[in-house]
Amino acid sequence: MRQRRLNPSCNRKGIATLWVILCLPIALVLLCLVADVGRLWVERATLENTLEIAALAAVKELGDQGASDDAIPKANAVGIAFAAANAVAEQEVALTSDDFVYGTVEFTEEKNIFHLGSIDEANLNDDSDEDEDEDEDAEEEAGNGKVLPAVYCMGQQAVRSLCGLGDYNVYAATAACYDPGSGRVLLVQIDEFQEENVAIATPTISTTLP
Repeated sequence: MRQRRLNPSCNRKGIATLWVILCLPIALVLLCLVADVGRLWVERATLENTLEIAALAAVKELGDQGASDDAIPKANAVGIAFAAANAVAEQEVALTSDDFVYGTVEFTEEKNIFHLGSIDEANLNDDSDEDEDEDEDAEEEAGNGKVLPAVYCMGQQAVRSLCGLGDYNVYAATAACYDPGSGRVLLVQIDEFQEENVAIATPTISTTLP
């Protein structure tokens, strides 16, 4: 009786096919994750840009109304309106008054400190340097030692997975201040938050998305 010889090439093809079958689901999952991570990065950048617009609009309104505590409700309304005019993940950015924290920014040589509390009681600087270079960054424009009225704006948005994996929440925050001397508004990086001259944790959003 003649024995049949196995073809080695057929065995190799069978093993390769088996590996493809086993690895294909893993590759698809990884592709979905990469797509979701990329979308989250884009939507977070869009949310941050929207919050910057809202913070600048709010602090500008605050300054135009005299940089006082009485101007905060109107500043909130302006900031909320500017945020609502933008969309993140095809959804309107719906901020509330709780997403705006007001106070002052103190610029020192070491860091920028956001002081939570009454703007009326703050020792604000209203002098300006007419020869100041407009191309300088925000901290240099404000100048070391200055104390300016400011707002810290926070926001989050639900982003639906492209692969049906549910919803993700993206979060962003930014700060802006108003220079009474020049009438300009500036985005600033906050290095530390203080309340009654005591360092505190960074403010966070108190509400959660449905």
